[in-house]
Amino acid sequence: MPYKGGRAPLPRIARQLNVDAVLEGTVQRCEDRVRISARLLDARADRQLWADTYDFRLDDVGQLERQVALEIAHEVSARLRAAQETRLASNRTVNPQAFEAYLRGRLLLGERTAVAETGARAYFEEALRRDPGFALAYSGLADCYSTGRLLKTDRSLEEEFARKALALEPSRAEGHASLGIAAVYEHKFVEADEELKRAIALNPDYAMAHHWRSLQLLALGRLIEALVENDRARQLDPFSLPINCVRGSILLGLHEYDRAAEQLELAAAVNPRSAAPSQELLRIHWIAGRVPEALAEQHKVASLAHDPALFQDEAEIAAVFAKAGLRAAQLRSARLRESGYQRNQQTRAVPCS
Repeated sequence: MPYKGGRAPLPRIARQLNVDAVLEGTVQRCEDRVRISARLLDARADRQLWADTYDFRLDDVGQLERQVALEIAHEVSARLRAAQETRLASNRTVNPQAFEAYLRGRLLLGERTAVAETGARAYFEEALRRDPGFALAYSGLADCYSTGRLLKTDRSLEEEFARKALALEPSRAEGHASLGIAAVYEHKFVEADEELKRAIALNPDYAMAHHWRSLQLLALGRLIEALVENDRARQLDPFSLPINCVRGSILLGLHEYDRAAEQLELAAAVNPRSAAPSQELLRIHWIAGRVPEALAEQHKVASLAHDPALFQDEAEIAAVFAKAGLRAAQLRSARLRESGYQRNQQTRAVPCS
C-alpha cells in the first residue's frame, strides 16, 4: 500500500520488497454489477504473465469471492494447498449487506480506539440482523468484547459469541481464534493454546491467530517464541496497529529498549489516534529516566484516551519529580499505572491487544 499512487518502477519495488511477482487489480461497481480485473506481473522484468476479468451480480458476492480467489490462486501457484482450496470452496452464501457490514466492523476494530471499537460492534450487530447465521459476524463480535476498551458487559459474552461462531461453522479459523483470545484474557492458557493452534492449522494465513498466539506467549513470558509468531503476523498484515504494537511490547520485555521505542513509533504512525503505543513508550522513557519525554507521552495518552484522570496523574507525577527527584517520580508513575489498570479492568482495556 505505501507504493499505491506512486511512480516507482516495478523492478525497484520488487527489490525493496524482495518479491518475484506482483498481483494487481481493480474493482468496479456499477449499480448491481461488480467487475474485478486482475493481472499477474513478473516484477523484476516488469512484464505481464497473466490477466483476466470477472463480472458478477452484487448479490453473488460470496460466489465472486470464492471463484476469483480460486482461479487467481491456481494461476499464481499450480500447487495450492488442498486445505486452502477446501476452505475457499466451502464458504456459505452470505447476504452482501451483511458481508459489507462485517468488513467495516473488522476495519474499525483494527484501529483500537474507543470510538472505532463502539462502531465495530454496531457493524457486527448489523451484519447479524441481516444474516443471523453469519458465523464471521459472531466471531467479530466476540473479538469486540475480548479486546474492546469501553464495552462494560458480562465477560462471558466473548466466549458465548465465539462458541456461536463455531457452532455455525466449526472449521472456521476465525471462530477458534476468537475462542482462543477469550481464553487468554481469562488466563485459561492451555485452552487458549489449543484453540489458537487449531485456528492456525485451519488457516495459516489468518494474521490475527498468529498475533493472538504471540500475545499469549508474551503473557507466559515466552518472549522469543512470541517474537516468532509476531514475525509471521507482520508478514501477513504489516500495517496492523495491534500487531505492530505488540511487537514493541515483546521487545520491551526482552530489554531491547531502543528497538522497542522504534517499533512503537512505527505503530503510532500506523494509527495516530490510538493511545496504545504511547502507553508503552511511556514505560520506556521512565525506565531510561527521560522525565520530560515520559511526561509528554503521559499527556499524549491522556489526550488520546480523553481521560481526565490521566491528566491529573501527569500533574501529580510532575509535582513528585520536582519535589523528590527521578526515583520517586518513577515509583509514583508505576503506582498510578497500576491503579489505572485496575480501573480499566471494568472496561476490559487491554493495551496493544
